Amino acid sequence: SFWYYLNNTVGAELNVYVRHPPTNTLNIIWSTSQIHGSFWVQQEITVRPNMTVAGASRITIVYEGIVGSRVG
Repeated sequence: SFWYYLNNTVGAELNVYVRHPPTNTLNIIWSTSQIHGSFWVQQEITVRPNMTVAGASRITIVYEGIVGSRVG
């Protein structure tokens, strides 16, 4: 689980990927661009075997934040 904050930002995006280190392959498992207001939001993601690279015994979670433009 993690916390994120998207407020008054158009075009901002938060993406979460599973990365298989030996091949550096990224699989997106969650994404949002929805503005939630002036508060932090907790998100919980369960990583299941079908979300990983086949046969992966080790993975890395990668968070990607895309900056948008501020409203107001």
